[in-house]
Amino acid sequence: PIRDQVVLAPELVPGTWEINVASSITAMDKSDYRLSVSFDGYTSSPGTVSKIERKKNGDDASGSVTVTRSFAGVFKGQALAVIEGFSGTEEVKIETTDEYKRDFKLDSTTPRADFHLVMCEKTGNLFTDCAVNILDSKGTAVRTNAFDGLEADVGISLPAGAHEATFTLQVVGAFAIAADMEEWGFDLEEKFSFAHPVAGVAERAGGGPLHLHCGVPTELSLTFTDEWPAPVSGQQTYGAIRFLDKNTDDRRPGDQGGRLVMEIPILLD
Repeated sequence: PIRDQVVLAPELVPGTWEINVASSITAMDKSDYRLSVSFDGYTSSPGTVSKIERKKNGDDASGSVTVTRSFAGVFKGQALAVIEGFSGTEEVKIETTDEYKRDFKLDSTTPRADFHLVMCEKTGNLFTDCAVNILDSKGTAVRTNAFDGLEADVGISLPAGAHEATFTLQVVGAFAIAADMEEWGFDLEEKFSFAHPVAGVAERAGGGPLHLHCGVPTELSLTFTDEWPAPVSGQQTYGAIRFLDKNTDDRRPGDQGGRLVMEIPILLD
């Protein structure tokens, strides 16, 4: 079997990385494997697509982005553009309590919610533990998690057969010293995913195959025929342009289906 793993920004940051390969603890026979690692570098302008507009009702929504390959070689593949849901960020500030609650609703349009929480080291040192849960409308915890270091993730989908449901994001800090709950907080990122993401077309401006040569800026045109719902106040519409490299001349057999080499965020007001 062949297994591929791709790490992209923002998770891919400068520094020293380690690759750990492990097999099942029940596998007693000796085995070997071939490990290959490759790097790709690209720049895009803009770094985040924030302008995709319809000039008038009935027109396609359109935008553009310019991509340049930084490393030797040639990208030969395709780009996929998609609008995926709503997102928002908030700096949460809490005073005189060890608990934070935020109600939210899922429905047939956005049946999935995911939350990413980050606290600073100073705040993290106040706790022996900090739980991150999702409660249903009766107050029962249906998802339970906790901060792992300075970050936490939790998410939930609309139950099968339900048209809508109300939930509560709950964060409970176990303070080592009770007085420390006077003032604390964290950064919260929320994403509500569409049941039916809106696919667009990303193609080389002027037509032709999508080939990205080292050092040569290439403009892509973005077109969306279908419309998407408007976000609520305080949220933005998010999506991405994903580049799949299908050039197997400089790749391994596991890459023949297309290697994801870059993801350009879409974030619309």
